Amino acid sequence: MSNPVVTYTKAALVEALSKKHQGLKLEITHISYGDQAFTPSDSLVSIPGQREKEPIASFEDISATQLRMGAVFGSTAEYPVYGVGFWSGDLLVATFSTGELLTYKSQHSQVVQKYTVDISPMPTGSVTVAVGVENLNLMMAEEFMRSTIAMVRMATVQTKAAHKQMQLSERLRKLEG
Repeated sequence: MSNPVVTYTKAALVEALSKKHQGLKLEITHISYGDQAFTPSDSLVSIPGQREKEPIASFEDISATQLRMGAVFGSTAEYPVYGVGFWSGDLLVATFSTGELLTYKSQHSQVVQKYTVDISPMPTGSVTVAVGVENLNLMMAEEFMRSTIAMVRMATVQTKAAHKQMQLSERLRKLEG
C-alpha cells in the first residue's frame, strides 16, 4: 500500500486564513471513514461513501508542522475503509485515500486509530485539534499504565512497612506489659 498523502480542501484553507486574521485557529474536531475509494481533491465537501464521523478522542502536538490525533469508531456497522476525512464541525478540512483498502471495520469491533497529519501546507499556526468529550488520551496510555503500576508497587511497600511497624509495636507492648 502506498503512503497516503493528506489533501487539504480550498474551503479549509480559506477558513484557516480567516481564523488566523482573527487571531483564532481552525479546529479539527472529527475524523470520518468512507467505504469508497476516491481520488483526493481540494474541492471535496465530503468523503465518498462516508460511514462514520467520530469526535477526536486524543491529540498530541508533535511539532510545528505535525499533529497526531485519534478517534474511536465503535458503531455496529461493518464496512471496508478506503478513505479518511478530517473535519472542523461540518467543514471538510482534509482527506486521504490510496485507492486501496486502508482497514476493515467489523460489526463486533471498535477501531481505535491514530493519524499523524502534516499541517505544513496550511498557514503557519492556523490549525489545532479540539478533543471531544470522551477523551481517551490514547497517546498517554502506556505512560498511565506505567504510573499506575508504580503507584501500586509503592502502596504495596507502604502497606508491608505499616504491617511490620504494627507487629513491632505489638511486641514492644507485650514486653512492657
